[in-house]
Amino acid sequence: MFSRVGARLAGNRFYCLALEGKGTTDICVNSDMTISCNCRDYDGTGIIGDLEKESWEDVFATGGARRFRQALAQGRFPTPHCLRCRQLRSAPREEVEKRLESYSLSPPGIMVENTAGCNYSCIGCANAEMLNTRKKLSMSPEDMGKVARIIHDHKIGHVDFFKLGEPFLSKNILEEMTILKELNPELDIITSTNGVFLDNEKKMEAALMFDTVYFAISGATQASLERYQAGGDFARAFGAMKRLVQLRTARGLKKPWIFWRLLVFNWNDSRQETRLAINLAREAQVDMLQFVGAVNPLYGLSWRFYTSSFWRELGPRKGMTRMVHANGLTKINL
Repeated sequence: MFSRVGARLAGNRFYCLALEGKGTTDICVNSDMTISCNCRDYDGTGIIGDLEKESWEDVFATGGARRFRQALAQGRFPTPHCLRCRQLRSAPREEVEKRLESYSLSPPGIMVENTAGCNYSCIGCANAEMLNTRKKLSMSPEDMGKVARIIHDHKIGHVDFFKLGEPFLSKNILEEMTILKELNPELDIITSTNGVFLDNEKKMEAALMFDTVYFAISGATQASLERYQAGGDFARAFGAMKRLVQLRTARGLKKPWIFWRLLVFNWNDSRQETRLAINLAREAQVDMLQFVGAVNPLYGLSWRFYTSSFWRELGPRKGMTRMVHANGLTKINL
């Protein structure tokens, strides 16, 4: 953040890869068909368009994306989220001005928020604030059809099918996935779920249509999970993850990849609970157990995760993540 302020003081200006349609998965079609320029847009300041009022093309050519690009070229941040956005770049004024008309309607990937609702109340989550910015809680099948057409027409290759809501809270998720896949059979789609609402045959069928499913289960026991994921149910979440693996195996499918994503706090970073998580991951036969060092809330920060020899022996750390693949799960000597 300070380097960006320094760049502004030095006379540089800014441009944004997401606003140029060149980012990875920052542009998000929200549940009410508005479009946000970033994945953290819980306060609505990053909304750049509305597909109920304008076309995808107009959003980038003459609408909010263009206005945001112009603001950055003048050295102004159109949303507070710019200060920590991974797609923001600084450059001399001349270069930035040349880039104003350099945009693509075909980003490599986008986010799709089929629903903004969630059954959890995680510490620090901005879901409640975000709901105040939505005119509609969930997409209709017609909405998803419009999104599928945009993806098809602009050859978008990847979708993150989640944001701050719980995707499987939607009763129509099987229909939504069918709509996306029928028009875009080669589309790579990943999702992240807390697992609790993956609770019937239709939703299991929908889950099998993804390329990757992340299960966000932040603890290996009910007590540690609910300390962060208030309202959580470990048994239901873990059971759904295990059943999805079993169903994939029974069908002889190679996908979806199924990953358990476990946030590590100072209350669940003990050797005992970590070993329990590894044993449970073995039992469920997931493709990867992904330990992620949590930074929110700050009082939950785990120094052991970053510094202890026990954690280092489990596997190398990349950024805030230690990934233990299926073959690693079988080899770890507990």
